[in-house]
Amino acid sequence: LDECERDIRLLSSSNEIEIINNITTQEVQVICNLKEAQWEKNGVFKLQNIVFDAHPGDLICIIGAVGSGKSSLLQTLTGEIGFFEGKVRLHGSFCYVPQEAWIFSSTIKNNILFGKEYNHKLFQRVIEAT
Repeated sequence: LDECERDIRLLSSSNEIEIINNITTQEVQVICNLKEAQWEKNGVFKLQNIVFDAHPGDLICIIGAVGSGKSSLLQTLTGEIGFFEGKVRLHGSFCYVPQEAWIFSSTIKNNILFGKEYNHKLFQRVIEAT
């Protein structure tokens, strides 16, 4: 979506993202009280009941299984998913480091070897570790 389309989606959805300026360092925080986020107004996939505060210097890692909604949560915070209920207050910036798959469209063996020569002992150690 381009910037205008995203703004229209944000304005037409039942959400509140509040950008805060001119406050002291002690007051700086990111507050998320997300009741529900979904891909589309009548979409099936939803995030529900997510509440957290982040303060200056906090490192928050969002971890979970594949498809559990980690990226969707961050896309909601950045405005890429515009249909949500709840409140998000942002001051300053936050860093989003998306995941990248490092798996080739090949065999499991080739993905383990990663272009190196086959070593039976090393290969077996990797298999046993999984």
